[in-house]
Amino acid sequence: MVTQTLTYIIGGMLAVFALLLIIKRVSGMKFCVMCVCVSFTWLVLLALYFTGIFSDLATLALLMGQSVAGLFFL
Repeated sequence: MVTQTLTYIIGGMLAVFALLLIIKRVSGMKFCVMCVCVSFTWLVLLALYFTGIFSDLATLALLMGQSVAGLFFL
């Protein structure tokens, strides 16, 4: 169950990352694609947690921690 959930999360992150790369290239905007990808992922997972669909708080905490560390090094 956990492996399947992580597979879906990583697959979703890869899709969002690719989409953000295309948006960045087409629009010419300057932003950290990985930072936005991770932040978007944990925001979606947080919303799913509050609706009762997602329950893996460890994965959510890891993604939030990556965002905090990324903000620290900006």
